Amino acid sequence: MARPTPTAAAPSRGQIAASLGIGSAGLLITAISPILLGLLFHAGRLTAGEIGLVATAELLGMGLACGLAGAALPAEGMRRIGVAAGLAGLVFDLASAGASHLGLVALRGGAGAAEGILLWIAVAFIARQPLPERLAAIFLTAQVVSAWVVTALAGALVAPRWGAAGLFVTVGVTAGLSALASLFAPDRLETAVDAVTPALGLPPRRGWVALAAMFAYSAAGTAVFVYLDPIAQAARLPPGVVSLAVQASLAGQIGGGLLVSTTLAGKVRYPVIFGCVGVAVVAVYLAFLTGVPAIGFIACTGVTGFAGMVMTPFFVPMAVAADPLGRAAVMGSGAQILGGAGGPFVAALVSGQPARVLMISIGWIALSVLAAGWLAATHRPEEAAGEPVT
Repeated sequence: MARPTPTAAAPSRGQIAASLGIGSAGLLITAISPILLGLLFHAGRLTAGEIGLVATAELLGMGLACGLAGAALPAEGMRRIGVAAGLAGLVFDLASAGASHLGLVALRGGAGAAEGILLWIAVAFIARQPLPERLAAIFLTAQVVSAWVVTALAGALVAPRWGAAGLFVTVGVTAGLSALASLFAPDRLETAVDAVTPALGLPPRRGWVALAAMFAYSAAGTAVFVYLDPIAQAARLPPGVVSLAVQASLAGQIGGGLLVSTTLAGKVRYPVIFGCVGVAVVAVYLAFLTGVPAIGFIACTGVTGFAGMVMTPFFVPMAVAADPLGRAAVMGSGAQILGGAGGPFVAALVSGQPARVLMISIGWIALSVLAAGWLAATHRPEEAAGEPVT
């Protein structure tokens, strides 16, 4: 990969914090959605099938907007773009507070587009830094911690009093804060010293297999996550369990991230991680199918959060092994977000029946593990060198 010449001084700590905070606001909905969708379902504002449609619309809007922004938006005027996206998200969130059924599906699709642009601002900023993997780890951990705090407070204080409308306002406030933070972010994205420029173009066949593995794993996890409330209801668990389970998932993600960054990174190969995580997640889904008590449900959800955070960092070495020029790696975030939209969409096609959602998700996990296993089994050492960059 070619190294560009430095074009600007390193960003200040304030600019880094603002840029990462903007992206965190864009991803908040992914953490709070099980509580929010469950409240809408119980209030009769969404059917079981529409839960999946709402999640699909929002994540699809996020994925498409994030991808298209990278291809179409300039690397300058970032403050204006951030303010516009944050205010648009605020408008869609406030409008969602009183909407229901198909109207809510449309509004969340629009909100997802605004959130995708906020996410793109953070991703584009990270990609231009000399150690993007380090800054990405900081971003991911900070995002999970902030989401954990917001979901804990919203689940305990906002939801019991104001219901889904209050949660939409909460998400809207964070969108408004992202607009404010945009004023303190860099107005122009510069390529820092020692940053790298990935090759352009589409990945080879092996790269697409790697993207399929990312898509399938994300589809499984998101489908089960957005249907946590119906799954808990089918198991006849008491109210409040889903809120605690979401917090357990976020705690598990923090633990998984710390394990990877301190122990596993660079020491364990991706096929081992895929195999171990696949077995653990399938075991959890089978436990959900057979029925677990409340404490088991909360603990199992925490395991899936831990497993997901252990798995996700290994998407990058898998993609690089499949396509050494980095084309698959830079498309990885889009594959994961689109997988997050595809999982709930397929779940919605079976009317959100918890048992079917879990069985389909087990199939997604199997596909992901098989794809990773095929890549490892067919790897040729000479591929590591990549193709010459001209």
